[in-house]
Amino acid sequence: MTTKTKDLSDGGGGEEALPFTRVEDIEPLPESERWLVEGFLSQGSITVLAAAPKTGKTWVALGLAVGVASGTPALGNFHVPSPGPVLVFPAEDDPRAVRERVEGLCHGAGLELAGLPIDIITADKVLLDNPADRRKLERLIEARRPRLLVLDPLVRLHSGAESYVGHVAELFGYLRVLQRRFGLAVLVTHHLSKNRGKSGQPGAAMRGSGEIHAAYDHGASLEREKDGRVVLNLEHRAVASPEPIAFRLVSKAGHGTTFEFSEVEDVEAPEASKAVVKPAKAPPLRERVLRIISASEEPVSQSVMRKTLRVRNESLTVVLHELQSEGALEHLGRMQGWKLIESGEVEPEEVANLG
Repeated sequence: MTTKTKDLSDGGGGEEALPFTRVEDIEPLPESERWLVEGFLSQGSITVLAAAPKTGKTWVALGLAVGVASGTPALGNFHVPSPGPVLVFPAEDDPRAVRERVEGLCHGAGLELAGLPIDIITADKVLLDNPADRRKLERLIEARRPRLLVLDPLVRLHSGAESYVGHVAELFGYLRVLQRRFGLAVLVTHHLSKNRGKSGQPGAAMRGSGEIHAAYDHGASLEREKDGRVVLNLEHRAVASPEPIAFRLVSKAGHGTTFEFSEVEDVEAPEASKAVVKPAKAPPLRERVLRIISASEEPVSQSVMRKTLRVRNESLTVVLHELQSEGALEHLGRMQGWKLIESGEVEPEEVANLG
């Protein structure tokens, strides 16, 4: 990027002044330089991928690594416009187990493992709050020049407390320094809180300080459903977040490992859970929206309503804005959701009966 910068005299103090430029002089970001993995993570960004244990976050992280390194669709679903080398630190896994997973993903995608530009850090530990480890990591990044750095998981990357805002802020501040200095994307895996709600926002469900949510450019969360599928929620800082999608990780002998994706609404319920009697026609959407909000003591997010009511996001948005313009609902922001202004119009019912 070529940008005109200006400087100011230090007034004789001997200190260098901060450079600055007018916003009109900054070159627009070319669309070709926006995404590393289209719709998932951008070039020069920080992404946190969170999930409960044994939900598949390491598989997803390695699937992204294989896609970026090979230039083939990541996870078999996301276009990779700018492939390049990848550096991975699997803090909890034997490097041989990592090789086996990567090889399975390559086989499933029809790729050869030989020549794939993925480097694995084999050190016993790398602590991002340790100055010596930082210098070693920076020298390795300087030498290998990866487009993507994968760190798995966050809990093994530092010696502080995830709940302490100051420590988390300093930790992610250092990741931002790496991202900007070396022009790479950083993907960190993390855990979801045991007491998480159903906000639909990855950051709101992550364990530890809310500073984690504030620090990243892209958030992703994985939630395993009863039927075995995994629902992927994505949250972006600079662009609109997409609808959730579901996948199953499929491993077949002789065919490798693949991700089979589908729209969340397209996944059929198990046979045992299908109703024998044809359900009654659902009430109008605006009535069901009022019921679900009036039945809750707390504001309700649009994502929760959409999942509970099983309606299209566009239809729900229209109804919410109509009710807001009529003075029935108040929007408290994306993080908090919607609340009822005038209660009593609709009697609360069990959310499970809303259809």
